[in-house]
Amino acid sequence: MAAELPVFGVPWPDLNDGIFYKDVVPPEFANCTLLEYYSSRYKDSASRHGWLWRINNGQITVDKMVVTSPNAVIRSGSILIYHRLPWKEPFAPFKLQILYEDNDILAVNKPVGLQVLPGGVFQQRTVLSQLQWRSTDRDHNSRSYLRSDRELSLFVPSPVHRLGRGTSGVLLCAISQIAKSKLAADFAFDSFASSRCIMAKRHISKTYRALVAGIISINEVEILTGRPHQIRIHLAYLGHPLLGDPLYVSGGKPRENLCAQFLDTNQEQGDLADDGGFQKPVHAVPGDCGYQLHAHRLRFSHPVSDKEMEIIATLPPSLCTPDEVLTVQTRYSVWNKRKVNRLPPSG
Repeated sequence: MAAELPVFGVPWPDLNDGIFYKDVVPPEFANCTLLEYYSSRYKDSASRHGWLWRINNGQITVDKMVVTSPNAVIRSGSILIYHRLPWKEPFAPFKLQILYEDNDILAVNKPVGLQVLPGGVFQQRTVLSQLQWRSTDRDHNSRSYLRSDRELSLFVPSPVHRLGRGTSGVLLCAISQIAKSKLAADFAFDSFASSRCIMAKRHISKTYRALVAGIISINEVEILTGRPHQIRIHLAYLGHPLLGDPLYVSGGKPRENLCAQFLDTNQEQGDLADDGGFQKPVHAVPGDCGYQLHAHRLRFSHPVSDKEMEIIATLPPSLCTPDEVLTVQTRYSVWNKRKVNRLPPSG
């Protein structure tokens, strides 16, 4: 059995850093009060009482000055910054398995439940955060990568495509600017060509495994574009939605009666006046988990060497065929016997 692949990841802090929202006051809001501005423009974020609480709490600056008076008059062009207080994000795994790495690219096996980029209630617990923390730690402790100090200070490693939070498998990331630019262009070209049925050489091919309704066997799907929820929507449209998908049903449409209703997870502290916490949707949203979809294989041209690459993420047991399960069990048994034979004799 092959040696275990390296893993990296830092446990999540209990609270994130909060979020800073920047506004430039438009002319139509000139000479109105700070409270009127926020309570009328962002009434879905908090009630009037909620915005009053936030202003009194010193969470809003006007032109870099903290303003605690709700009756302060604002001017056109003023820069407003609202600081949403830190909150505890929902559970998310933090460890990422390295499938491949060189000076320009990094391929990881993303686990189910980990969001790729910040969004919604997940602002810190993302793949991007772990990449940034790992890069900062390596830059401070080594110079194993042959990049200049200027490149290290300017470039932040980042994913070049997305996987849904409930999707596991191969996620390709760029760790140099040239790789990011080239891979972004390749993904964009393939998506453009496929959407317009243009016959051209594809730079990237992605193969997924999934469990779908109405079909007994495990399904393998190859896609050429990278649109959000593409596999989930297309299989549902064909009458075979992913098993356990909380959002899409047969026909490719979202479940009925879905609406943007929210629950305040800090109800014991009052309404949205108490900043922090997060608003959790009552009904299913696109990022919810529950289905089984795995990005099993990624083929692409290396952005620097142009070498043909193939990255494979091991299938979870639930997505293996019986023959594949037997093969894995046999390999493990042989590896385990060899491991036992290496042990020194007792006594």
